[in-house]
Amino acid sequence: MDYGEYMNRRLHGWGFAKHHAQIRYNAVERGIPVATVDPRNTSQQGSCVR
Repeated sequence: MDYGEYMNRRLHGWGFAKHHAQIRYNAVERGIPVATVDPRNTSQQGSCVR
């Protein structure tokens, strides 16, 4: 089924959003800080936090 570009983008993001919400929920429950970063160019920067 083709729902159109806008709806396809929204449907595709649901899995990630649900996973992100669950990680934040569990982290807050355990007192672990969670930082959200801008995903732009992260694959080029690597995993090193400066």
